[in-house]
Amino acid sequence: MFKTFPEFTKLTSKDREEYEAYVKHFPPVSDIAFPSLMLWWDGVGETAVSVLNDNLVISYWIPGDEAHSGLSLIGSNKVDESICVIFDYLRDRGERPRLVNVPDFVIDNLRYPELFQFKTDGGDDEYIISLQRFARIEQLPQHMRISIRKFVRAFGEDALQVKNLNLRLEHNRQLLQDTSEQWPLKGVNNMTKRGREVFPLSVQKGPHLGMRCAGLFVHGELEAYCLYFHTNDKRYVTLAHARVNYEIPRIFGYMVHALANHLVGSGARFANIYSDNGSLKMRAIKIALRPDHFFRKYSIEPAPSR
Repeated sequence: MFKTFPEFTKLTSKDREEYEAYVKHFPPVSDIAFPSLMLWWDGVGETAVSVLNDNLVISYWIPGDEAHSGLSLIGSNKVDESICVIFDYLRDRGERPRLVNVPDFVIDNLRYPELFQFKTDGGDDEYIISLQRFARIEQLPQHMRISIRKFVRAFGEDALQVKNLNLRLEHNRQLLQDTSEQWPLKGVNNMTKRGREVFPLSVQKGPHLGMRCAGLFVHGELEAYCLYFHTNDKRYVTLAHARVNYEIPRIFGYMVHALANHLVGSGARFANIYSDNGSLKMRAIKIALRPDHFFRKYSIEPAPSR
Protein backbone atom coordinates (compact mmCIF):
# COMPACT_ATOMS: atom_id res chain seq x y z
CA MET A 1 0.00 0.00 0.00
CA PHE A 2 1.26 3.48 -0.88
CA LYS A 3 1.92 5.73 2.11
CA THR A 4 -0.44 8.55 3.03
CA PHE A 5 0.65 12.14 2.42
CA PRO A 6 2.96 13.68 3.60
CA GLU A 7 4.87 10.40 3.66
CA PHE A 8 6.02 9.01 0.30
CA THR A 9 6.65 5.57 -1.19
CA LYS A 10 9.52 5.24 -3.65
CA LEU A 11 8.09 3.81 -6.84
CA THR A 12 9.52 0.52 -8.13
CA SER A 13 8.58 -1.86 -10.92
CA LYS A 14 6.76 -4.02 -8.33
CA ASP A 15 4.25 -1.19 -7.74
CA ARG A 16 2.82 -1.20 -11.25
CA GLU A 17 -0.49 -2.89 -10.45
CA GLU A 18 -1.25 -0.69 -7.45
CA TYR A 19 -0.23 2.47 -9.29
CA GLU A 20 -2.29 1.72 -12.37
CA ALA A 21 -5.37 1.08 -10.23
CA TYR A 22 -5.28 4.79 -9.33
CA VAL A 23 -4.89 6.15 -12.86
CA LYS A 24 -6.80 3.65 -15.00
CA HIS A 25 -9.90 5.83 -15.30
CA PHE A 26 -8.04 9.01 -16.27
CA PRO A 27 -6.99 10.16 -19.77
CA PRO A 28 -3.80 8.43 -20.99
CA VAL A 29 -1.43 11.30 -20.27
CA SER A 30 2.11 10.08 -20.88
CA ASP A 31 3.64 11.75 -17.83
CA ILE A 32 1.37 9.79 -15.49
CA ALA A 33 1.76 6.45 -17.29
CA PHE A 34 3.79 3.91 -15.30
CA PRO A 35 6.34 3.24 -18.10
CA SER A 36 6.99 6.97 -18.51
CA LEU A 37 7.47 7.50 -14.79
CA MET A 38 9.95 4.65 -14.50
CA LEU A 39 11.91 5.59 -17.62
CA TRP A 40 11.69 9.38 -18.07
CA TRP A 41 11.46 10.47 -14.44
CA ASP A 42 13.24 7.78 -12.42
CA GLY A 43 16.79 8.15 -13.69
CA VAL A 44 18.23 8.36 -10.17
CA GLY A 45 15.60 6.24 -8.43
CA GLU A 46 13.83 9.16 -6.73
CA THR A 47 10.32 8.97 -8.18
CA ALA A 48 7.89 8.67 -5.28
CA VAL A 49 4.14 8.69 -4.72
CA SER A 50 1.76 9.38 -1.88
CA VAL A 51 -2.01 9.15 -1.37
CA LEU A 52 -4.07 12.22 -0.47
CA ASN A 53 -7.88 12.18 -0.46
CA ASP A 54 -7.77 9.10 -2.71
CA ASN A 55 -5.63 11.07 -5.19
CA LEU A 56 -1.98 10.47 -6.00
CA VAL A 57 0.73 12.98 -5.19
CA ILE A 58 3.70 12.35 -7.48
CA SER A 59 7.18 13.63 -6.77
CA TYR A 60 8.76 14.50 -10.11
CA TRP A 61 12.46 15.22 -10.04
CA ILE A 62 15.15 15.50 -12.69
CA PRO A 63 18.53 16.74 -11.44
CA GLY A 64 19.29 20.14 -12.88
CA ASP A 65 15.76 20.69 -14.20
CA GLU A 66 14.09 22.63 -11.42
CA ALA A 67 11.44 24.06 -13.75
CA HIS A 68 9.87 20.62 -14.20
CA SER A 69 10.71 19.17 -10.80
CA GLY A 70 8.33 19.21 -7.85
CA LEU A 71 5.08 17.71 -6.63
CA SER A 72 2.04 17.03 -8.79
CA LEU A 73 -1.52 15.98 -8.03
CA ILE A 74 -3.32 13.30 -10.03
CA GLY A 75 -6.98 12.71 -9.26
CA SER A 76 -10.47 14.15 -9.13
CA ASN A 77 -11.48 13.96 -5.46
CA LYS A 78 -11.41 17.09 -3.27
CA VAL A 79 -8.91 18.68 -5.62
CA ASP A 80 -9.04 22.20 -4.13
CA GLU A 81 -8.56 20.89 -0.59
CA SER A 82 -5.76 18.58 -1.67
CA ILE A 83 -3.82 21.36 -3.41
CA CYS A 84 -4.09 23.57 -0.32
CA VAL A 85 -2.81 20.73 1.89
CA ILE A 86 0.20 20.30 -0.40
CA PHE A 87 0.86 24.06 -0.46
CA ASP A 88 0.80 24.17 3.37
CA TYR A 89 3.22 21.23 3.47
CA LEU A 90 5.62 22.99 1.13
CA ARG A 91 5.42 26.26 3.07
CA ASP A 92 6.19 24.42 6.32
CA ARG A 93 9.34 23.06 4.65
CA GLY A 94 10.37 26.53 3.52
CA GLU A 95 9.66 25.67 -0.11
CA ARG A 96 7.72 27.49 -2.79
CA PRO A 97 4.00 26.51 -2.86
CA ARG A 98 3.83 25.19 -6.40
CA LEU A 99 2.66 22.10 -8.28
CA VAL A 100 4.12 20.96 -11.61
CA ASN A 101 2.95 18.80 -14.53
CA VAL A 102 -0.70 18.94 -13.48
CA PRO A 103 -2.92 17.58 -16.29
CA ASP A 104 -5.92 19.56 -17.42
CA PHE A 105 -8.38 16.88 -16.26
CA VAL A 106 -7.29 17.59 -12.67
CA ILE A 107 -7.90 21.31 -13.13
CA ASP A 108 -11.34 20.56 -14.60
CA ASN A 109 -12.31 19.17 -11.19
CA LEU A 110 -11.52 22.35 -9.27
CA ARG A 111 -14.49 23.98 -7.59
CA TYR A 112 -12.74 27.29 -6.87
CA PRO A 113 -10.19 27.87 -9.66
CA GLU A 114 -10.04 31.57 -8.70
CA LEU A 115 -7.92 30.54 -5.69
CA PHE A 116 -5.08 29.51 -7.98
CA GLN A 117 -3.03 30.73 -10.92
CA PHE A 118 -2.06 28.44 -13.78
CA LYS A 119 0.96 28.67 -16.05
CA THR A 120 2.07 26.79 -19.12
CA ASP A 121 4.56 27.46 -21.87
CA GLY A 122 3.17 24.76 -24.17
CA GLY A 123 6.40 22.79 -24.08
CA ASP A 124 4.88 20.19 -21.77
CA ASP A 125 1.66 19.70 -23.74
CA GLU A 126 1.33 16.21 -25.23
CA TYR A 127 0.41 15.93 -28.92
CA ILE A 128 -2.39 13.54 -29.91
CA ILE A 129 -2.72 12.44 -33.53
CA SER A 130 -5.33 10.35 -35.31
CA LEU A 131 -3.78 7.09 -36.50
CA GLN A 132 -6.59 6.45 -38.94
CA ARG A 133 -5.82 9.68 -40.78
CA PHE A 134 -2.27 8.51 -41.47
CA ALA A 135 -3.16 4.87 -42.04
CA ARG A 136 -5.38 5.70 -45.02
CA ILE A 137 -3.25 7.01 -47.81
CA GLU A 138 -6.19 8.80 -49.44
CA GLN A 139 -6.53 10.97 -46.30
CA LEU A 140 -2.92 12.12 -46.33
CA PRO A 141 -1.83 15.52 -47.62
CA GLN A 142 -0.99 15.44 -51.31
CA HIS A 143 2.76 15.89 -50.79
CA MET A 144 2.82 12.87 -48.44
CA ARG A 145 0.83 10.70 -50.85
CA ILE A 146 3.22 11.54 -53.69
CA SER A 147 6.29 10.90 -51.52
CA ILE A 148 4.97 7.57 -50.20
CA ARG A 149 4.08 6.30 -53.67
CA LYS A 150 7.54 7.21 -54.95
CA PHE A 151 9.07 5.37 -51.99
CA VAL A 152 7.01 2.23 -52.70
CA ARG A 153 7.88 2.32 -56.40
CA ALA A 154 11.59 2.66 -55.58
CA PHE A 155 11.71 -0.53 -53.49
CA GLY A 156 8.64 -2.52 -54.47
CA GLU A 157 5.75 -3.20 -52.13
CA ASP A 158 6.91 -6.77 -51.44
CA ALA A 159 10.23 -5.48 -50.08
CA LEU A 160 8.55 -3.39 -47.36
CA GLN A 161 7.36 -4.92 -44.12
CA VAL A 162 6.41 -3.66 -40.68
CA LYS A 163 6.68 -6.21 -37.91
CA ASN A 164 7.08 -6.36 -34.16
CA LEU A 165 10.49 -6.94 -32.61
CA ASN A 166 10.68 -8.90 -29.36
CA LEU A 167 12.52 -6.57 -26.98
CA ARG A 168 13.18 -9.40 -24.55
CA LEU A 169 15.75 -10.77 -26.99
CA GLU A 170 19.25 -9.37 -26.45
CA HIS A 171 19.94 -9.52 -30.19
CA ASN A 172 17.03 -7.18 -30.94
CA ARG A 173 17.95 -4.75 -28.15
CA GLN A 174 21.50 -4.56 -29.45
CA LEU A 175 20.21 -4.02 -32.99
CA LEU A 176 18.23 -0.98 -31.84
CA GLN A 177 21.21 0.46 -30.01
CA ASP A 178 23.56 -0.09 -32.97
CA THR A 179 21.27 1.44 -35.58
CA SER A 180 20.51 4.41 -33.35
CA GLU A 181 24.23 5.19 -33.26
CA GLN A 182 24.78 4.59 -36.98
CA TRP A 183 21.88 6.51 -38.53
CA PRO A 184 22.16 10.26 -39.27
CA LEU A 185 21.56 12.53 -36.28
CA LYS A 186 18.66 14.50 -37.75
CA GLY A 187 14.88 14.71 -37.61
CA VAL A 188 13.37 12.43 -34.97
CA ASN A 189 16.82 10.95 -34.31
CA ASN A 190 18.04 14.30 -33.00
CA MET A 191 16.04 14.29 -29.80
CA THR A 192 16.45 16.45 -26.72
CA LYS A 193 19.27 15.67 -24.29
CA ARG A 194 16.79 13.98 -21.96
CA GLY A 195 15.44 11.88 -24.82
CA ARG A 196 18.93 10.67 -25.68
CA GLU A 197 19.51 9.72 -22.03
CA VAL A 198 16.24 7.81 -21.74
CA PHE A 199 16.50 5.90 -25.02
CA PRO A 200 18.93 3.19 -23.83
CA LEU A 201 16.86 2.75 -20.65
CA SER A 202 13.74 2.26 -22.76
CA VAL A 203 15.48 -0.40 -24.82
CA GLN A 204 16.89 -2.29 -21.83
CA LYS A 205 14.19 -1.85 -19.17
CA GLY A 206 11.21 -1.18 -21.41
CA PRO A 207 10.29 -4.84 -22.06
CA HIS A 208 9.57 -5.29 -18.33
CA LEU A 209 7.30 -2.20 -18.37
CA GLY A 210 5.18 -3.09 -21.39
CA MET A 211 7.29 -1.32 -24.01
CA ARG A 212 6.94 -2.69 -27.55
CA CYS A 213 8.77 -2.09 -30.81
CA ALA A 214 7.49 -1.95 -34.39
CA GLY A 215 10.19 -1.98 -37.06
CA LEU A 216 10.14 -1.10 -40.75
CA PHE A 217 12.20 -3.55 -42.79
CA VAL A 218 13.36 -2.82 -46.33
CA HIS A 219 14.61 -5.89 -48.19
CA GLY A 220 14.88 -7.61 -44.82
CA GLU A 221 17.00 -4.87 -43.18
CA LEU A 222 15.75 -2.77 -40.28
CA GLU A 223 15.61 0.85 -41.49
CA ALA A 224 13.22 2.53 -39.04
CA TYR A 225 11.44 1.68 -35.82
CA CYS A 226 9.30 3.04 -33.01
CA LEU A 227 9.15 2.14 -29.33
CA TYR A 228 5.65 2.44 -27.89
CA PHE A 229 3.33 1.14 -25.20
CA HIS A 230 -0.40 0.58 -24.91
CA THR A 231 -2.27 2.68 -22.34
CA ASN A 232 -5.14 2.20 -19.93
CA ASP A 233 -7.42 3.53 -22.70
CA LYS A 234 -7.15 0.91 -25.43
CA ARG A 235 -7.89 3.52 -28.09
CA TYR A 236 -4.50 5.12 -27.40
CA VAL A 237 -0.86 4.17 -27.72
CA THR A 238 2.02 6.29 -26.49
CA LEU A 239 5.01 6.61 -28.83
CA ALA A 240 8.16 6.83 -26.74
CA HIS A 241 11.00 6.92 -29.29
CA ALA A 242 11.41 6.75 -33.05
CA ARG A 243 14.54 6.20 -35.12
CA VAL A 244 14.85 6.48 -38.91
CA ASN A 245 17.66 5.81 -41.39
CA TYR A 246 17.51 9.17 -43.15
CA GLU A 247 20.06 8.00 -45.69
CA ILE A 248 17.09 6.45 -47.50
CA PRO A 249 15.08 9.20 -49.29
CA ARG A 250 11.42 9.66 -48.31
CA ILE A 251 11.57 7.02 -45.58
CA PHE A 252 10.13 9.18 -42.79
CA GLY A 253 6.81 9.81 -44.52
CA TYR A 254 6.44 6.15 -45.41
CA MET A 255 7.28 5.09 -41.84
CA VAL A 256 4.57 7.38 -40.43
CA HIS A 257 2.01 5.85 -42.78
CA ALA A 258 3.13 2.24 -42.30
CA LEU A 259 3.38 2.52 -38.52
CA ALA A 260 -0.07 4.11 -38.28
CA ASN A 261 -1.51 1.30 -40.37
CA HIS A 262 0.24 -1.26 -38.14
CA LEU A 263 -1.10 0.29 -34.93
CA VAL A 264 -4.63 0.68 -36.29
CA GLY A 265 -4.50 -3.04 -36.99
CA SER A 266 -3.90 -3.61 -33.27
CA GLY A 267 -7.05 -1.64 -32.39
CA ALA A 268 -5.54 1.76 -31.58
CA ARG A 269 -7.16 4.98 -32.82
CA PHE A 270 -4.89 7.69 -31.42
CA ALA A 271 -1.19 8.09 -30.72
CA ASN A 272 0.23 10.26 -27.97
CA ILE A 273 3.53 11.51 -29.41
CA TYR A 274 4.46 13.20 -26.12
CA SER A 275 5.60 16.79 -25.60
CA ASP A 276 8.33 18.68 -27.41
CA ASN A 277 10.08 19.67 -24.14
CA GLY A 278 10.58 23.16 -25.54
CA SER A 279 12.62 21.95 -28.52
CA LEU A 280 11.69 24.04 -31.55
CA LYS A 281 12.94 21.28 -33.88
CA MET A 282 10.69 18.69 -32.29
CA ARG A 283 7.79 21.14 -32.16
CA ALA A 284 8.05 21.69 -35.92
CA ILE A 285 8.03 17.93 -36.58
CA LYS A 286 5.05 17.32 -34.29
CA ILE A 287 3.01 20.28 -35.56
CA ALA A 288 3.61 19.06 -39.13
CA LEU A 289 1.71 15.89 -38.16
CA ARG A 290 -1.36 18.08 -37.53
CA PRO A 291 -2.37 16.99 -34.00
CA ASP A 292 -6.06 16.35 -33.40
CA HIS A 293 -5.89 17.57 -29.81
CA PHE A 294 -3.55 17.94 -26.83
CA PHE A 295 -3.21 16.78 -23.26
CA ARG A 296 -2.24 20.04 -21.60
CA LYS A 297 -0.30 20.35 -18.34
CA TYR A 298 0.18 23.27 -16.01
CA SER A 299 2.06 24.49 -13.00
CA ILE A 300 -0.19 25.78 -10.20
CA GLU A 301 0.51 28.41 -7.55
CA PRO A 302 -1.72 30.30 -5.13
CA ALA A 303 -3.52 33.24 -6.71
CA PRO A 304 -1.91 36.62 -5.88
CA SER A 305 -3.43 38.33 -2.85
CA ARG A 306 -5.71 41.21 -3.72
